[in-house]
Amino acid sequence: HIAIDSICGDNNRQERSYFYGMLGDIYSEKEMLEQCYQYYDSALVYNGNNALVLNNYAYHLACNNGDLLKAETMSNKSMSIDTENATYIDTYAWVLFKMNSYTLARIYIEKAIGKLAPDEEGSAEYYEHYGDILIMLGEADKAVEQWTKALELAPERVVLKKKIEQKQYIEE
Repeated sequence: HIAIDSICGDNNRQERSYFYGMLGDIYSEKEMLEQCYQYYDSALVYNGNNALVLNNYAYHLACNNGDLLKAETMSNKSMSIDTENATYIDTYAWVLFKMNSYTLARIYIEKAIGKLAPDEEGSAEYYEHYGDILIMLGEADKAVEQWTKALELAPERVVLKKKIEQKQYIEE
């Protein structure tokens, strides 16, 4: 906290939130989730409307089988702050997927994909999520179609190949 205080000064809550959020992201990359969540919590103390932190925190909770109600609340809030952000919408769809709300998740993932540029960086994950949702809705052929799109954009993703071959969701 001392280093952040010296960088940001005493009164800049936005910058503090930004720095704590970055530290949360760093710890998430190192898979040190306890520290990650502590830094995200600190970021939100300084700015409870930091949409990026809300989104990232929600996504990590969902991916790591954390508090899904908390994740849903935070993800919904990030979407309400930036209604056009495809990443925030995708996160909300993913949280709903993890909550087994597949029909609602489909609505949001289709909305997120509709906001994508054709070769937008990271879009493979959106198509993979779409496939995951479709397979849970019993639409195997459509799921394979979406996973194939994802694989074309991210050919290094071995799990996508397995999903396509087995026509089933595989949790990583």
